[in-house]
Amino acid sequence: MFKALYLSDYRRQFLERNTDKLSEELFAAFLQIDNRLSKLEESKAKTVFFKLVTYWLGIGTRINTNTIDLDIDEATEMLEEMYKMLTRKEGLL
Repeated sequence: MFKALYLSDYRRQFLERNTDKLSEELFAAFLQIDNRLSKLEESKAKTVFFKLVTYWLGIGTRINTNTIDLDIDEATEMLEEMYKMLTRKEGLL
């Protein structure tokens, strides 16, 4: 699914015909993972989300193109560390 959504031309073609419901739904789910996010202005929460998703896409792309050897636990730990740094930067301790 990752390859179909992010490593092919499918996403661009889909977005030409549809709104980006996937990103909207992912952002809504993101806001529910940590009640501290409700303390942020929406624009700041979206910035944290965008940066985290960009990092996640980089990890996913490297895994799917066999340019990095990570198991799910290592990838999860990296994402958790990035999330902690981003929320700390926004003043959420």
